[in-house]
Amino acid sequence: MALVPPTSELAGLWREALFLDCRWSTCANQAGVLGYVAEGEAGGRFVVADRWPERRAYMKPRRRDPDPRRARAAREKICADLAYELGCKVPPVVLARREGDLPDEERACCVSLVMYPRQYPWEQIKRFLQAGPPGTEILRDKLPAAAAEGLAFDTWVGQTDHADHHPHNIVFGYVLGEDPKQPIVEAEYVFLDFAMALGWGGLWEDDGAKAMGIAPFPPTMIRAVDPIVLGGILDRIERIAESTLSDIVNRIPGDFLAAEQREVIYQGLETRRSLVRGLVATATRSAGSAL
Repeated sequence: MALVPPTSELAGLWREALFLDCRWSTCANQAGVLGYVAEGEAGGRFVVADRWPERRAYMKPRRRDPDPRRARAAREKICADLAYELGCKVPPVVLARREGDLPDEERACCVSLVMYPRQYPWEQIKRFLQAGPPGTEILRDKLPAAAAEGLAFDTWVGQTDHADHHPHNIVFGYVLGEDPKQPIVEAEYVFLDFAMALGWGGLWEDDGAKAMGIAPFPPTMIRAVDPIVLGGILDRIERIAESTLSDIVNRIPGDFLAAEQREVIYQGLETRRSLVRGLVATATRSAGSAL
């Protein structure tokens, strides 16, 4: 089943855009449930754009948070754009301003693309990684590279929601083809939900960004890290241009992210990128990476 339009096309468009000229309407999720869903501490809903009626997305947050240090939509957009630049598997994101009578709900939202028509959470798939039945080999084949990129990226941006106790924020998605001999034509691990990254709640203020630790991450993934892929993603993090960082952070509008918070996030990213290599190297050695 081909994705129309393909994710690669939408990813480039959504990276360049802050907002899209389209209308969003509520749609059923992948389980066939319509409307708001319970996932996520800030609430959200599955939506579809009139421009791409065959591609589902997820709009959040629904609940309003008055603290400017907890701007969720801005963090999702910044992390998605950074991931695109680095080649990490994070869904494309655009911003959206909700209209209408919303006395108790957030207007400054983001929309995250659902990358695959079939997605299964880490909670379900991790049980097949040691000795899964025939057909689950792809889960093991894709794990080392995904683990390397995810661990490095999470550590850089201060993501804390991808550990085993957040089993729905890592998914394995795939596209089925028409050939029964090669039923899966595209598949990847995807890392979701960066609303609490980037020093959420003031953690990066007053030089707090320097107080780094390895990102909470599933032990199974840390043990599987591919060292060559890890070296590549660390190189890309260290070499990303300051102008690119500045553009990604500072173009976020003031009603989504206060000016002083933009500066905190930019300086935090700039400070932390030279520290990631040492942290992840220590973590993978301690975990006894097999690769």
